[in-house]
Amino acid sequence: MAILFAIMFITNCHHKTKQSPSKLALKEWWVYLKVAIPIGCLLTLEWIGYEAYTIQASFLQPAEFAAHVINNNFSAVLYQFPYGCSIALTTFVGNDIGAYLPTRAKKFSIIGLSIISIFMLVIYLPFYFIRGLWADIFTDDSDVKDALLSAFVFYMLSQICDGY
Repeated sequence: MAILFAIMFITNCHHKTKQSPSKLALKEWWVYLKVAIPIGCLLTLEWIGYEAYTIQASFLQPAEFAAHVINNNFSAVLYQFPYGCSIALTTFVGNDIGAYLPTRAKKFSIIGLSIISIFMLVIYLPFYFIRGLWADIFTDDSDVKDALLSAFVFYMLSQICDGY
């Protein structure tokens, strides 16, 4: 980075692109702020929620905490496909709305939600039936297995809600 700045100042190429501030840059900022403020609030709430979740997990007993870590690691893997689909859908739907094609945007939404729903059925339904085997894969400790299996229904519900 230092080399880049040194080259910029030695060659004086930064003077060609330098602009002085103007009031035109502040024109119609309210339009952007009406969108940015709610998004910032949502991101802040998500961050606070995750911090509260982490603090709450610190009060768990060792077996429950081990089950919590296993669930978190596994959910991070299962979350990737629906998350990737939602990013792609947001792009497609946003482009179609911007191009004034709301019918096509609705089709993309329906197709994307269908793909995510099929993924959840294909992954979560068999996963429900092999939950005992799943616990055996991660641990031999009976207390951790009991904690994993007792929280399994809540884990699955949170995964389904998080996937949409």
